[in-house]
Amino acid sequence: MNKAKNKLLFRHRFLSFRADKGDTLKGSYVHYPVFLRGVFGVIEIARRFSTNENTIAYLEDRDAIDDPTLVKARLTKNGKLGALCDMMNSNPSRSDNF
Repeated sequence: MNKAKNKLLFRHRFLSFRADKGDTLKGSYVHYPVFLRGVFGVIEIARRFSTNENTIAYLEDRDAIDDPTLVKARLTKNGKLGALCDMMNSNPSRSDNF
């Protein structure tokens, strides 16, 4: 029996490092299992030099309610919880720009 089939494989990638006018430096890391689509973990670390403050945020889950709707939740080390509901246009031929 192949032992590799019984293991849960993980993929990860480094998303970004970016600076905000030299004051803020942010880095993100994504980690998600290969076989569980839609469930992953993201850690974002930010350093603000002017206030000497470090921020760590953990995005626990991203779930698709239906095809065009995506919900994300975010929790920071200060206990702040944020959520985002993203409604993507499922009909690319139709434009809702005014």
